[in-house]
Amino acid sequence: MDSFALYLHESRRIFSVCPECGEVHRLSDLRLTLEEKYEKDWLDKLDDHRDGLEEKIATLGEKASALKKKAKERVERRVLPQLLRNAAPAFACKKIDARDVRTLLHPVDYVAFEGMNSSGGVRMVSLLYVGGRNEQIRTIEESIAKRSFGWNTVRLGEDGIIQESKSSLH
Repeated sequence: MDSFALYLHESRRIFSVCPECGEVHRLSDLRLTLEEKYEKDWLDKLDDHRDGLEEKIATLGEKASALKKKAKERVERRVLPQLLRNAAPAFACKKIDARDVRTLLHPVDYVAFEGMNSSGGVRMVSLLYVGGRNEQIRTIEESIAKRSFGWNTVRLGEDGIIQESKSSLH
């Protein structure tokens, strides 16, 4: 048996009594430290360097998150409304906030939840489409005019359970 293995084996047989609490401990279970300052070795320096890099990574991650948030807010505030105004002039002339618009593409192109991003909440839901009126659009308009439709609110929970509530106007 080599000397290190012998040391580990024998250190389980050596006991000590704690002068503070009086408990008995094995030498192999103790964490021995010096009260004096010790000189840092290469492993301590490597650990310090790693800790410093981890702090920098965390700081950079926080800065990146803040920059992404600012960029998103800027796009939502400036760029997105302009792009949507160019893509669909109907938004601008109806004074619809571009953040309230969602794209469907078929059978209607956009749904605008007017007021969704304001303190008053949604006050109107507008169906917007580009181009001529087709049979599907005509059917939707007639159903709305006659109030002969219903709707479901379907919620998929994080646990995978589907909850559904049905409503109708007729």
